[in-house]
Amino acid sequence: MTFEEILPIGAAIASMGVAAALAGWVSRQQSGTEQMMKISVAVRQGAQAFLRREFRIVIPVAVALAIIIAFASGFSNGIAFAVGAAMSAIAGLISLKITVKAAVRAAQATHKGLGPAFATAFRGGATVGLSVPAMALIVITILLQINHVGKFVKQKFVQMANSNHGLPIWLKLLLVAVVIILIILFLKWVFKKFAHHRHIISIKGFHIGLKEGFTAIARLKKRKWFIFHTIFIWSMYVFEITVGFKAFSATSHLGIIEACSVLSLATLGM
Repeated sequence: MTFEEILPIGAAIASMGVAAALAGWVSRQQSGTEQMMKISVAVRQGAQAFLRREFRIVIPVAVALAIIIAFASGFSNGIAFAVGAAMSAIAGLISLKITVKAAVRAAQATHKGLGPAFATAFRGGATVGLSVPAMALIVITILLQINHVGKFVKQKFVQMANSNHGLPIWLKLLLVAVVIILIILFLKWVFKKFAHHRHIISIKGFHIGLKEGFTAIARLKKRKWFIFHTIFIWSMYVFEITVGFKAFSATSHLGIIEACSVLSLATLGM
């Protein structure tokens, strides 16, 4: 790795280290009276309830958007969007934990004067301000490295496939079968080990609902018409998104009036 590739990771690690030190300093400050702690706990519980409710709505939308972006703009863009959404959720959790702690400690520090209160509030905010960009920097660097490694591996596989000295077809099929079997065994172990975890229960519930849905479709009298209608609608959705992305890319070099004209025509086509 070159210096330019190592520098972002080093800067991100340094930022995370400083943020951890500031978070430790904030946690060591006096937390206030019993009444202040009750208010702080109530604020934290309310914020956690809000985030749980928000995640229930945002996660399905984010997954759907990641799939749409992957089909319309490339698989790597879909993965990048999904990772960015996950990092945004983690940043929200970090912000919740630190800011609630910093708020009650800053309020308690006002008894000592404006300086200690400002220092507590500033360092609590700096924890979030340093950790969130550091996470973004680490993730972007990792995604870029994965992209480079993926291109290298793909190139090697293409060379191996085109080479006369590559692996025989039966060995390739055997390797694919072994990988699939290992994935299935791993998933079975996860579902058995964490059978009572709420996420596993949710996945099982989704599987049961999907199975019941297919059963209901199989019992329909006009089953073929229903399947055709569903495929047609979703094909139109994908087509509309594709037209939208192509219209945006085609108008990047135009002026505002010409771009609006093209986008208006694209909207009519959609």
